[in-house]
Amino acid sequence: MTPSLRHGCRYAIVAFMLFALTNCGGSRYVTLNADELNKAIELKHFVFLASTATPLSGGLIQLNGSNYDVQVSKDTVIAYLPYFGRSYTSSYGTANNGIRFTSTNFEYEEKKKSKGGWAITIKLNDNSDVRSLQFDITGNNNSSLNVASNNRQAISFNGKISSIIKK
Repeated sequence: MTPSLRHGCRYAIVAFMLFALTNCGGSRYVTLNADELNKAIELKHFVFLASTATPLSGGLIQLNGSNYDVQVSKDTVIAYLPYFGRSYTSSYGTANNGIRFTSTNFEYEEKKKSKGGWAITIKLNDNSDVRSLQFDITGNNNSSLNVASNNRQAISFNGKISSIIKK
């Protein structure tokens, strides 16, 4: 083999390995069209993918390249979001400063908006910090999420609603 051919083979192997690693997950997110978005909201089975965060006392923070999300199903809410802002209490002995929880005891209220889209409020009954999640979802899938907390300033996120597909 010539040196340039060997060099090209190395790049091909590295590219294949990167492709294989990025496509070998237990699940993946899919973009929803209008009908799929309606169905996901109706079934109470969707994922909010955060792309920006806006703390109450700060500017817009881009979350590109991150996997911050809130997964909602009929019986469980799982949040994995960052937090930027002021905390009213300190949490000793923990490195978890984000908004991370799993809730199985919550109230789900959904209202269809007159101009299309939904306003969804989830009140958590089993979380001592996060009080509620308020989603504002438009018909074209632009979404915002406001997180109200007992121990921290409120924070809002912008993103999209998606569906999770298990492989």
